[in-house]
Amino acid sequence: MNGVVKFLLLPCFLLVAGCGGVKHAQQSTPSEEPDLKAERFNRYFINAVSAKVKEDYPAAKELFNKSLKLNKDNAACYYHLADIYKVLSSYDSALNYAKIALELDPRNKWYREINGDLYWINRNRPKAIQLYEGLLKEFPETRSYYSRLQEFYNREKK
Repeated sequence: MNGVVKFLLLPCFLLVAGCGGVKHAQQSTPSEEPDLKAERFNRYFINAVSAKVKEDYPAAKELFNKSLKLNKDNAACYYHLADIYKVLSSYDSALNYAKIALELDPRNKWYREINGDLYWINRNRPKAIQLYEGLLKEFPETRSYYSRLQEFYNREKK
């Protein structure tokens, strides 16, 4: 189990690093050294992802929010919060967090996917279709986009 958690945390750590987690976290107040703030951010973020993987959603939400206090511009935190709220069926909250993630990183395909799914759930069908059509144009090799759009089109006809 411990090996599985580490295996799942590695891509999440790379995601936060790739999304500028450390870079943004280093923009700290004068009272705290940038390295210490970045270290705290990374610790909260990794523990939040670990809690999410274990389906301890209250702890995960708390830790992602602590991460955001250190770096309010980290799109990955907003994405994970959106995903948690989606799992908990709080679709309005999920969409709000997903929109922020997408604003911060508009080219990220995962953020575009979750927005598309949440727009569909929240009955903004045209916006969901638009997002998935854009994803399909950019990533035509991703078969799931074809099936997702087909599902959307079929349901839209009813």
